[in-house]
Amino acid sequence: MTPTLKNKIGGVGFAAWTRRVVDLHARACAGADAETVHDLRVSLRRCRSLARGMRRVDPHNAWNDFDAQARRLFRLSGELRDTQVLIEWTERLADDKDAVREALVATLKKQERRQIRALSKPLEKFSRRLEQAGEEAHRACGTLRRGRPDLRVAGAGEV
Repeated sequence: MTPTLKNKIGGVGFAAWTRRVVDLHARACAGADAETVHDLRVSLRRCRSLARGMRRVDPHNAWNDFDAQARRLFRLSGELRDTQVLIEWTERLADDKDAVREALVATLKKQERRQIRALSKPLEKFSRRLEQAGEEAHRACGTLRRGRPDLRVAGAGEV
């Protein structure tokens, strides 16, 4: 991972990518531009990959639930991204004064607005669950601090 990307997301690993999804949710609510939707899809894909890996070491059903929700968001955001790409290419390739171009872009923009609304509620729910899970994990690990001599790890050479 490049240092720039690491700084952009604030770290590596599952926590960093889930934080990124929550941040991108806020940006998407303000305006779901093509770059935000693309970044959201990248973050979702990385979260899903990490969740599938975690499922192998921790078979808890929560990982399956997380993956199912992320998969739904990935599909919905993919439809939106496809529409945004169609708009971009139609505007780029067709003549500005072409009536067919204008009608097609108007239709695609209506579709884009519907897709943003359809993505909004599941994304809000997903973001809330990620924030809750992060808070629960933080509370559960709150007593574990690096460098505390009073914490011992079982099997680390001490009996």
